[in-house]
Order: sequence, then C-alpha cells, then structure tokens
Amino acid sequence: LLVLDDVWNDDERKWGDVLKPLLCSVGGPGSVILVTCRSKQVASIMCTVKPHELVFLNEEDSWELFSDKAFSNGVEEQAELASRQWVSPSEGVLSINAGGFLLL
Repeated sequence: LLVLDDVWNDDERKWGDVLKPLLCSVGGPGSVILVTCRSKQVASIMCTVKPHELVFLNEEDSWELFSDKAFSNGVEEQAELASRQWVSPSEGVLSINAGGFLLL
C-alpha cells in the first residue's frame, strides 16, 4: 500500500515521471496506490478508478464530532453556544478534530 495524501500538483508531465517507476516496481499483485486530492483534474491525471467523493458533515454531525473531542466530560451551555458558532460543516473533519483537540 502506497498512500499519496493531499496531492495538489496538476502537472501531468511531472506525475508521469513519478508514477511510471512506481507502477513498474511497486505495482505487483495485490498492490494499491491510494491518492487523496481535492481536484478532479489531479484525480484524472492519476489514472484512478472512479473517484470516491467525500461530502461535508451536516451541522449536527459536525457539532457532535467537535464536542466529543473538546468536551469529553460534558459541555456547559455557554461554552456550547460559543463553540457552535465556531464549528462549521464546511470546515471538514480534519479541522473540526483539530479544533476539538485544541480545547482539551
């Protein structure tokens, strides 16, 4: 398993130079290269199978994830009101988790 995480470069020539050796030497039976990216352009350069597109968490799921990290012993009403304004579904799982851990 090779993971290329958060790939941004969309220069197809550069990726050809990087991927060809990997596919020849690493790509044996059972091998997988997992690419995470935010761009459909990058995904198409990587010659991926159909991409799995993630969706944002809804407002309540975002709050639940954040409060589980930040307030493991329960949350006071005043802290909840202030924190709910900060937590946005569009922030994504990583930033919600990071924000919750910062308040520990």
